[in-house]
Amino acid sequence: MARMSAAGAGGFEMAHEPSDPAGAALPLLPTPHIFKDRTAAGERLAERLLSLLARPCVVAAIPRGGIAVALPIVERLQRPLAIVHACKLTAPPAPELAFGALDEDGQAIVDRQTVARLKLGREDIASIKACVAAEIRRRIALYKAHPLAQYLPGLDVILVDDGLATGLTMHAAVAYARRHGAREITVAVPCASERAARICAPIRTIRRSPSGNSVWMR
Repeated sequence: MARMSAAGAGGFEMAHEPSDPAGAALPLLPTPHIFKDRTAAGERLAERLLSLLARPCVVAAIPRGGIAVALPIVERLQRPLAIVHACKLTAPPAPELAFGALDEDGQAIVDRQTVARLKLGREDIASIKACVAAEIRRRIALYKAHPLAQYLPGLDVILVDDGLATGLTMHAAVAYARRHGAREITVAVPCASERAARICAPIRTIRRSPSGNSVWMR
């Protein structure tokens, strides 16, 4: 899990290129914990989130995989479920590699190094963004849970996904929550790459849960 204030130098900043903070001490990883499924991952995360019950908060899931992880958290914490519509931007040459992410406000985060590696031009990026924006509109119409913005400003937000590969989608989700007035933001995921952890927060320390790969940053 990653926890950060919604204001101040320690939070996220919307940018065209994600930062990769230097000096973060990364210890050797423990033996990875393999979760039975997303529900089991959510149950494990819920245990670690109990300390957040003292303040009003909303649990916001990133579709699709994040919803299954978030449901046990919502049940255990007895907090409302919201949806944060952020989608990764990918290109046909590498459909699993995100070069950026787009939120429902139309704000994008783009990793320029990946764009250069994929040899994408401005027209390519604009076309991909238009397709992803259409998919976000489809999801907004499909999911019955309220969008995160309906609970903001003024509440703490727990952002949930089923894992972080590049970290760009979560970066976009955090920027969206901050833009709409979230107070304190906690990122709760069952697994994350080290690169994603670096992208998702300018941090002083980073450690991993002894019982699994959940990332806790503060």
